[in-house]
Amino acid sequence: MLAERALWACANNVLMTHGGQAPAFADGRIAALTEAGDDAGVTVWRMIADRIGSLRDTAGDGGARH
Repeated sequence: MLAERALWACANNVLMTHGGQAPAFADGRIAALTEAGDDAGVTVWRMIADRIGSLRDTAGDGGARH
């Protein structure tokens, strides 16, 4: 499993790369990994998706803070 800091870094990277589409991107990864039967990958991407939501909530404007 990824370290907590790595999960936050991944979430921030996805948010900075995909902006407002970051949640949809994470959902797409979760769907693809579910279809592939990669339970560990699904778990990791769900944790990343949760952190994307937290970063968006914290930023207040839908963007990530550095």
